[in-house]
Amino acid sequence: MAHGILHLQEIYKKKGREFIDKLFDTYVTINEKLDGSSFSVEKNTVSKQVEFFKRNTVSPISLVDRTLVKYYENPIAHFNSLSEDVINKLPAGWRFGFEYFINEKPQEIVYDRVPKNHLVLSYIHVKNGAGKILRTIQEKEELDHWADLLQVERSPIIFQGVLSDDQKIKVLEFLDTPFDKLTEKFKTESFVKYIVSVLNPELKKTVLNEDLTKPIEGIVFRFGSGDDNVVLAKMVDPMFFEMARQKVSDKDKDSVMNDIFYITLIDLANFLESLNFNKFKPRGRSFEERYINFICLAFNELIKEKGDYYEGVDFNEPPFMKKKEFDINLDFIPDQVTKDHIMKNDSFKKLFKIMLASFRKRKKKANGAFTQDVIRQFNGTVDKINNHLSQGLKESEIPTFGEFLSVKGGRRMEEEEEEEIEKTPTFAEFKSKMDLLNKEEEDAEEKKVNEIKVKGKRVNIIVGRFQPFHNGHMEMVGEMHSANGLPTVLIIVHPGHNRSGMSPLEESTVTSMLNNIRSESNGKVIDYKIVKRGYINDIVEAMRPQYEPILWGVGTDRVNGYKMQLELNYKKGNEIKLNDKFQIMETKRTMSGTDVRKAIEEDRFIDFQNMVPRTVQSMYTILRKDIEKYKQPVKL
Repeated sequence: MAHGILHLQEIYKKKGREFIDKLFDTYVTINEKLDGSSFSVEKNTVSKQVEFFKRNTVSPISLVDRTLVKYYENPIAHFNSLSEDVINKLPAGWRFGFEYFINEKPQEIVYDRVPKNHLVLSYIHVKNGAGKILRTIQEKEELDHWADLLQVERSPIIFQGVLSDDQKIKVLEFLDTPFDKLTEKFKTESFVKYIVSVLNPELKKTVLNEDLTKPIEGIVFRFGSGDDNVVLAKMVDPMFFEMARQKVSDKDKDSVMNDIFYITLIDLANFLESLNFNKFKPRGRSFEERYINFICLAFNELIKEKGDYYEGVDFNEPPFMKKKEFDINLDFIPDQVTKDHIMKNDSFKKLFKIMLASFRKRKKKANGAFTQDVIRQFNGTVDKINNHLSQGLKESEIPTFGEFLSVKGGRRMEEEEEEEIEKTPTFAEFKSKMDLLNKEEEDAEEKKVNEIKVKGKRVNIIVGRFQPFHNGHMEMVGEMHSANGLPTVLIIVHPGHNRSGMSPLEESTVTSMLNNIRSESNGKVIDYKIVKRGYINDIVEAMRPQYEPILWGVGTDRVNGYKMQLELNYKKGNEIKLNDKFQIMETKRTMSGTDVRKAIEEDRFIDFQNMVPRTVQSMYTILRKDIEKYKQPVKL
């Protein structure tokens, strides 16, 4: 797979003419590069509901995101309006990527029209059950089929095939011309007309413009017909590039904006610390609903106590945030008092957005007034809010994807979406990115050589608390064994405490129980491993080098979170080196550990006996003794 979209001129400089000649002899798909925003859609493999994503992120657009801005409401409304028949035809787990146009000028270029339903289909990632991309659909006929079905604009493919000798010569002439000469040439001549006449003379207009005289951002080459050894490269319209270079940011204003923003955050954190959280009973079925409700109530208290202080404050929002599409979405705000404050006072509206956006996640990077000491205090406030709002929600030592992002490697939540839309980079940013991509390509081979070859006995795995192990778990073992004939290793998630109230059995009790299960299973369960938390990195590390997971049995309640963790792993080049045949298998949930524990608590031995394997039945007295200790779980 490609490591990134490099500039074709950079590849030419670095690899030389011989490499370019060989590249130009391969099958190529050439698309117009559109100046829109990335938006993608995927049908959830568990719920079968369509989920929406900014750029190509693994975490869906959230309720908080949609409350903060209206920006993505048009495409979301379009997909929600599609017929059930169309949605049923979408394969679960496939990622459909689009360029999104909120209007004719989404960023820098003014187009003649917006695409059909504001979306242009760019690509389709076909993924396996673990979220790994198996192939990317680029064939025009297949893309057109899906675009028509989804009622969006077709992919802007300019050319597909093998370049002719004449086409190669003309593209090479472009690459051989110094940048300043190109800028001079295309001041009076249309880059679009030039490149389209080379690649597809029959085209008389671009995908969103009615002729070939108006600018485009550039074109993207995809060399290679499959997904292996694909090279992605782009040619940018010199005039567009020059416009990006000349767009100098106002550093002084940014500095002032940052100072106001971070001083406001510190003040908000201090105010929240002064509140008695017990007055704010968590309201809502999900954490996000509770978070929005909490911020509304806290905001109302803030305005009551400090409204005069914030009235009329100019928070120096960047210009793009002042557009109506970036306005707050009142439809998702549940509290009328909060709505009244927001509608009556523009400063209060901006203050609410800062408050809502900032306290859902921990921060990492120091910035001006936001020193490391301040960050520690701020994160303490965030943790306090999270703990308060988690009360009464279903808890588990097996993490959600959000918990995984906030603790493990990869992009933390606060780094994921600093802005709501991708902006055109400055020349320095563009050049820096190119240098970084080139270095990544240089390091790729060395990294490959240094990779540890993973070898181990191929097994299936089930991850759980096993509080206690019951017949539902054994059915999962049998279901996976029937699928591939491999034995299972059980991964015990045991934090060493029972703060959630869901791990009353001592670790020694669980290990004794699973030793018995291993003896009873006729070779279908061969081992177990213990981890403190159920992160995929920790699970795989605990298994190696002895075992290599091939099939992961996951219940419906956690399959989506694990799939997103795995998708992030594959986005980072399969950093935990999972086997190519690795899959997640969603297994039937026929029984609940909570129900088994309840039978033990209520001394219903017959019911207990019907829910667990024979060797677990013999441990009834021990299990009951452990559970008796925790009839009143320790509250967080």
